[in-house]
Amino acid sequence: CECGVSVTRSVRQAGQPLVPPEPVCCAARAQDKDFQELIGVPQSTVATMADLAEHGIPVMNCPKAKNPKAKKIAPTVDAAASAGAFEAMMNAVVGGAKKGRLHEACRKNPSTVQELVAALKNKPRDLAIHLPDHAPGYIVNVTTNSAEALKSGKKVTPFPCHYQDKFKPPVQPVEQGTARMDNSWAATRDDGKVRVCGIADMNGKPFFILEGARLPDVAAFPLGGGFYPQALGAKGHVHRGRWTFFHTQLKPTLRPTASPPAIGTFLTGVTATVYMDGLKLDLKVGPGALPVA
Repeated sequence: CECGVSVTRSVRQAGQPLVPPEPVCCAARAQDKDFQELIGVPQSTVATMADLAEHGIPVMNCPKAKNPKAKKIAPTVDAAASAGAFEAMMNAVVGGAKKGRLHEACRKNPSTVQELVAALKNKPRDLAIHLPDHAPGYIVNVTTNSAEALKSGKKVTPFPCHYQDKFKPPVQPVEQGTARMDNSWAATRDDGKVRVCGIADMNGKPFFILEGARLPDVAAFPLGGGFYPQALGAKGHVHRGRWTFFHTQLKPTLRPTASPPAIGTFLTGVTATVYMDGLKLDLKVGPGALPVA
């Protein structure tokens, strides 16, 4: 170099493990005994709907209901029968009264997530979503060796995992990004929708649990274990670097259970699109607890 400064560049060979700087390794070795006593070998498992209730998280089951579909009229060569079928539809009555006006029907439909939950509690409805309208997410149970490791004061604590952007690990559900669900998360019905089998209120964020949902093992959605540094307590804060390492290196596991796994979508946007009994609804997602209890 003309300025008299020599620059040396260290190149890591392909396949060679990435080694942290020596000061970081020294600190980890010095703190290892305390880490093992406090945290040990942490575990991350996907929570179930039953787990959420045990943790005191408000959650409700959405009973399965039939999706009302319009009756099909079989074609016929009888012109009089065809005319009669159309006349019957034209003069159709609902519940003994003539069909109401559109604006009257719209007033009866939920306009917020809170109103949707109230409607589901009054009467079983078919609630479903269109996967590309929502971002994927799930809830995990993180287990530590001591209850003093986390702020929750428990050995087993649930944490949310929300995908804000594709090809990035999940984060806590704060805002809506560009990530959207696809068929790798759940199989769709004949109508292209996925049924919502449960609704939870996770720290003020509505969470829809989807029927038959699964954790995909694809590059677009790298799985995260739910190890957030801000969850550590006063004694565990010194281990935040090692703790965060597990978030991207320890994948959550699914255990066989009759209760549906907490895999679905967090409603983090201003509005959310859902389908109730086949009717499309654009709901406002505002502050306030959900009446799911």
